[in-house]
Amino acid sequence: MFARFDLVSRGTDSFNNLISTWHIITGEYPPQLGGVSDYTEQVATGLANNKCDVHIWCPGTDTERMSRPGITEHHFGENFYPRNLLRLGRSLDGVNAPRTLLVQYAPNAFGLRGLNLPFCCWLWWRSLICRDDVRVMFHEPYFYFAWQSPQRNLLALVNRLMAAVLLAASHVVYISIPAWGKMLSPYAWLRRPPIKWLPIPATIPRVEDSEAVALIRERIENGQDGKMIVGHFGTYGDHITPVLAQVFLKLLDEHPNVLGLCLGARGEKFVGDIVAEHPRLKGRLIAPGYLSSEAVSLHLQACDFAIQPYPDGVSSRRTSLMAALINGTPTITNTGQLTEKLWSEAGIVPLASEHDARALLVLAMKILMDAGFRQKIGEQEQVFYREHFSLERTVRTLSEFVRPDTHG
Repeated sequence: MFARFDLVSRGTDSFNNLISTWHIITGEYPPQLGGVSDYTEQVATGLANNKCDVHIWCPGTDTERMSRPGITEHHFGENFYPRNLLRLGRSLDGVNAPRTLLVQYAPNAFGLRGLNLPFCCWLWWRSLICRDDVRVMFHEPYFYFAWQSPQRNLLALVNRLMAAVLLAASHVVYISIPAWGKMLSPYAWLRRPPIKWLPIPATIPRVEDSEAVALIRERIENGQDGKMIVGHFGTYGDHITPVLAQVFLKLLDEHPNVLGLCLGARGEKFVGDIVAEHPRLKGRLIAPGYLSSEAVSLHLQACDFAIQPYPDGVSSRRTSLMAALINGTPTITNTGQLTEKLWSEAGIVPLASEHDARALLVLAMKILMDAGFRQKIGEQEQVFYREHFSLERTVRTLSEFVRPDTHG
């Protein structure tokens, strides 16, 4: 009843001859803000740099423009509702086959309050009838059940049905962390496509400017040489800030030469709340406010090391950690339920065994006291990033599977 396609692995050298055109369907794209937006732009750029012709299909005023060589943006309407899906389908039908559709999926990314089952059915139609090579990148699979909220349970239930339809539509599935594969597996009712792990690269590029880094250090130290700068980069969510605050308080109280640098959204509020309760830390816990991605890179490089706790553990979708790794900032973090085996097996990134302030403090004290250890960790983490999480690795992974009936 359902069309099935064998997928074959090919070398990267022949990639450009096999899949020369990609159609990326996404719910957000710059200038829209968001992690999926940043990621999609990166992937499009990486493919374009590999001489692919990339088409971005996203909501917006009905326009078409080439945003940079090799990348064309198509805006077909304000949402992914059925009427606009028909328009999108007609536009795709006007493009030469074979068509590879790479969908950047999160349950709430396509409207209808996370209940856009028609969008998923439309992709199944594109795969089954139009013979498009549909590939879905699951940034998140579905919402969790919460028995105290019937409305949320309905959302979680429909999300699972959406995932089942997407699996039926897909000829290969990509996941940001291996845990998603285990969560999706029970819903492969009609087709069990190959699942490939596609870690999220850093969205903060490394900027090479040692003079600018030195000036930032001077400004933060405020004329006091010999200070140690301990950083954190993130959004300061409610599950992270209690642990992070305890670590900073302990470090700054016990080591007068330590300064804390809080980068990212809500950093100013985080610092303001701590200083209001502990006025003695004024001037020693610093939040520079909004910074461009280039400025974030330089500030991360100005840090002696960074502390990146995560309630569910470090994983390959944590772009805040990837930013530290790509910039060579020695970084400590913790394991958890979503942590891949790669982190402990590699033994590169110092890991606390739990999301706990005391466990992180042990690592922080060790790295604080040993300059040689910091340098070694920073260098090894950069190499670790390039080997496992870089944009180049993403493009290689995308090239590994092709449909012989459409790209041979």
